[in-house]
Amino acid sequence: MNLGDTGWAAWSDALLRTTGFPADGLDAFAAPEAAAAADDLLAGHGQAEVFDKALADAIAAGAGKICDIAADPLFREAVTWQNPGVLVALDGIVAAQADTGRALEVRTGPGLLRERRVFLEGWVMSAYADHLAADPRVRRWWPPALQPHLTLRERELLRPMQPPLPLSPVEAAVLARCDGRTPAVEVVADLARPEDGYLLLERLAEPRHH
Repeated sequence: MNLGDTGWAAWSDALLRTTGFPADGLDAFAAPEAAAAADDLLAGHGQAEVFDKALADAIAAGAGKICDIAADPLFREAVTWQNPGVLVALDGIVAAQADTGRALEVRTGPGLLRERRVFLEGWVMSAYADHLAADPRVRRWWPPALQPHLTLRERELLRPMQPPLPLSPVEAAVLARCDGRTPAVEVVADLARPEDGYLLLERLAEPRHH
């Protein structure tokens, strides 16, 4: 199907492929006995030996499940579609179980995690920034910048797939200072009426200039 006169086309048929990993398979690694033993130990009325045995049993059972999954044809097919390089690791797990009779050998360290990091998702920061931007006193200290697909050429703003946008001398001068590093308060500082400069920035930020 042609998309107008853009030179682009879209297929009329499409195929959606899922990852092939059912969420209900996560309970294969549940260890309620070990969790209960841990709770008892933390509560002060359990025995360390009981917890150690429950944990060892849970690790052995989990390792066995991993080997079963690594050898499962449907799982291997899904991995082949998603990331064929992982098949090497799966083959190693299956081969190790066949050679040693043990699924996996797990050696725990002194802590649960070696390190941990927190990353903020982009949409969260964007929503927070939009909230701050509602205050014009905050916006004045933000550095405006041209979007990457826009180019300023003298008194014209070049836009992809659209004709150049004519600019007034003041508009061109203001946009020339929007380098993504200079705060808006400095961008409009040399104008006769800085307040008009803020209004100009707001107008230039409207969708028709995006």
